[in-house]
Amino acid sequence: MERTFSASGGSQYGGLGVLKPIADAVPSPSANQVLIRIRASGVSRADHLTQARQPKFARLYPGAKKPRAGLSGTCLSGDATSLGNDLKEVLALMDRMYPFADLVKAHRYVETDRKRGNVVVA
Repeated sequence: MERTFSASGGSQYGGLGVLKPIADAVPSPSANQVLIRIRASGVSRADHLTQARQPKFARLYPGAKKPRAGLSGTCLSGDATSLGNDLKEVLALMDRMYPFADLVKAHRYVETDRKRGNVVVA
């Protein structure tokens, strides 16, 4: 069975009406890419301004006339699930995620020598 992911995005810039739900096959990373399983994401002011095409120079990275990737969002936290062939060594992006109620437990884990990446409290 093919693995799929869910996201939002679109093929054009504009207001919220152009964003649509997307379900697609999970891609394989290219030689110099990392595949991340997103566990938490957010909507930032930068995401909103990019979608609204403001300011115009900000569209150079995501695409001048239309979004290149077709996916929205830049704020994410997750786990690296696979690496491209050219990546021999990559540091962990996120080691563990704790609910806010376990803040003390998260701090205790950070104090150990087992921590390998970022610890997120959400």
